[in-house]
Amino acid sequence: MKGPSLGVLVVLVLCCAPLTSWAAAPAPAVAWDSLSSDQQQLLEQFQSNWATLPPGRQRALARGAQRWLQMEPAERSRAQNQFRNWQQLPAEQRALIRQNYRAFARLPPDQRQRLRQQWQQTDPAERNRQLQQLRQQRQPPRDAVQPLTPP
Repeated sequence: MKGPSLGVLVVLVLCCAPLTSWAAAPAPAVAWDSLSSDQQQLLEQFQSNWATLPPGRQRALARGAQRWLQMEPAERSRAQNQFRNWQQLPAEQRALIRQNYRAFARLPPDQRQRLRQQWQQTDPAERNRQLQQLRQQRQPPRDAVQPLTPP
């Protein structure tokens, strides 16, 4: 069986493992042999340098692989689509999203919960309108790029 694509592995790290896990207190290393055979198969491209990865990264990859294995096919497909969308964002926008994520993660738990509840209580039509507005902001206007014409 062919191994997973790099995109799948990045989805594991970026979407499935919290970014804060890499900044957490030092954790013990994860031995390659302690991973299940399914996890090893997903992470096979890391095997040759697994021992040199920081322990926090090993743990994040192991958790992400385990979560990936527990996902239903529809969830996997959604994660892959989200990753493709992420890749298409300009670097500046990805940096802004990371910055906002870190700011959100630093909020007190009660404030994060209030913001989540506020979003969930927002009328679905309004949420869709806001999301559509955000999508339009990240896409250049159709007429922004003109095809080149030979002289």
